Formats: sequence, structure tokens, C-alpha cells
Amino acid sequence: MEQLFCYSCHMHVHSTFSDGHGSPEEILSAAQKAGIDIVCLTDHHTLEPLRRGWEGWHGRTLLLVGTEIGEKANHYLAFNLRRELPANDDDPQQVIDAVRSQGGFGFLAHPFERGSSLFLNGSHFPWNNWQVKGYAGLELWNYCSQWREAVRSYRHGCYHYLFNRHRLVASPPPQALPTWDKLCRQRPVVGICGSDAHALPLKAGPFTASVFPYPFLFRSMNNHLLLRQPLRPGQQQARALVYQALRRGNLFFALDALAHPQKFRCGAFNGSGEKALPGEKITFDRQAVLYAFNPSPRGTIRIIKNGELVYEKKIQNLYFHLLSPGIYRVEVYYTPRFGRPRPWIYANPIYAQRR
Repeated sequence: MEQLFCYSCHMHVHSTFSDGHGSPEEILSAAQKAGIDIVCLTDHHTLEPLRRGWEGWHGRTLLLVGTEIGEKANHYLAFNLRRELPANDDDPQQVIDAVRSQGGFGFLAHPFERGSSLFLNGSHFPWNNWQVKGYAGLELWNYCSQWREAVRSYRHGCYHYLFNRHRLVASPPPQALPTWDKLCRQRPVVGICGSDAHALPLKAGPFTASVFPYPFLFRSMNNHLLLRQPLRPGQQQARALVYQALRRGNLFFALDALAHPQKFRCGAFNGSGEKALPGEKITFDRQAVLYAFNPSPRGTIRIIKNGELVYEKKIQNLYFHLLSPGIYRVEVYYTPRFGRPRPWIYANPIYAQRR
């Protein structure tokens, strides 16, 4: 098992530069208190935080500035841009191509969103053109989007918000993982999670509160980047290293609220000395092994090959010999003291290919 460095990365965050209700200062303060290493701002149709110099290190937290492009459908989280781009809901391929022309990359935002009649007058923003090419990956698990559409009534929503918030986002949408597995059989596609954080204010008479405030979301669900070299505060190439990991899918994403996943590790090696992280390719041979370390004795490791479950066991250290080429990814389910196993960790696939 090679030495790796793990960094929490919270994605899909809105600030007062668009329709969020927290300033960059407030967002950074919340991230630092939650122990988040990297925050990715994605305000709607603006790179103003970049122009104002917010991107970079703030203490031990790295702030990166992207943008969310899209109006009524086909929202795209774009990164590594130098200037804003217009939305094109009818032809999102043009948006993807324009992002790539600047050297950028992006993810389909909340692509399986269904919405709810209780919020935003039923408005929702799914991805409806699956013929597009050239995107880096998918936002498979979106906290606020999924929470809204799971609410059946105001009473139901109030109960879960007060007493059991994470229950309504217990797993990615039903179609998310099958779609991801299908796409990965065509080419590598990165899976991420996001919060869609806005910290919307709620007023009740003289009292004001924030719905899903930034500190809560930062502790709820995160991406965790696996790097072969450490990031250091002030490091100039940190931005490039983070973006490289996001493009490649050198990461896992998790519902951190269940249990702290930071010590999870997985990868692969073969008899020729090749090593692969999640998101990478490895040459299949008879000595090829997929390894996984589950940081909790309450965790159950599952191995998915080409979209099918091929292994499941409550175990912490696993060395799984690959019997054939294929696309392998690792999941971990967590079993609380009282209740059923719940989805916890999803690692990006490793692509075992013949020479």
C-alpha cells in the first residue's frame, strides 16, 4: 500500500456573489472550524471572487473559484476558467466545449434532480442531454437538492430537519450509480458529491435562522482527495494538484456525518509493480490486487465490478485478487449501533485493462 495524503474537499458552494447568503469570509470561517482543507466556490455565472483575489490559501484552507453555468436545465460546475461563459440550456455541449477551450473541466450538477412542489414552485434543474461528451464527471450525491425532493409535506420536512436530517439523503438517487457504472464502461467518468450550499435565511417573527448553514453542510458530506504528495499552506502548485486529482477522480466521497472517513484508503497494484489510485488504470495480470482499508469496525466493504456486486464482507483490511479485467469500485456501508447498514463511502473506479 503506497503512502497517500488525504484532503477533504467541499464542492458546490454559493456565496453572496450569487444567491448564497454567506460571504467568503463566513464560508472560510465555517470551513476552518469544520476542518475542511479545500472549498470550491461555484457561484452562478460569475468569477467575481477570483477577480477579487479570494482564490488561494487562507490559513490552512485552500479556496478555489469555479462557477455554475446553466439556467433552467443542464447546470454545469466548471473549474479552471479565466472568464465567464454564457449558459446554453438547449445545447449544453457548447458549454462543455467552451469550458475545455479555456483549459477548464467540469461536472454535471445534480443531474438526477426531480424537485418538489413544496419548494421553488416545483422548479428543478436536471441534466436532460446525455449525448454530451468531454465532461469530467457527475455530481452523484447532492445534499440540498436531494433533501428538498425527499420532503413529502411541511410537517414531514420540519420533523426531519429538527430530529433526523441525514435520513432524507441516506444514499445517492436510485438512478445515479447505475448511470455512473454504465458511463464508466464507455470511458472514465469521475463521481463527486456536493452540498449546493446557500445558507438560506428563515425568518419567524423577530427570529432569524439559516436553513442548512455552512458549518452543518461542511460536516455532513465531502469529497476526499487522495494525493501522492502533501499539500502545504502557501504551496503555489496546490491548485494544480487539486485540479489534477479532481479531473482524474483520485478521490472518494462520503457521508461524513455517519462516521469520519478520512483514513479510508483503496487502490490497486499488479505483479509488474504498477500502482493505481481510484480513477486510474492498471494493467491486469495474475498478481493484480485491489486493496481497501475501511477505518471503522462497523463498516462493510463492497466491491462492484462492471456495475455488479461481486464481494461484500464486514472487514477492515481487504486484499482482493482480480480474476479478470474490468472496472472495479469500492463502497463501504456503515452499521450504526441501532439500525440497518447505510451507504457511507464511495470510491471512484479503478480500470483494470489487458496490456
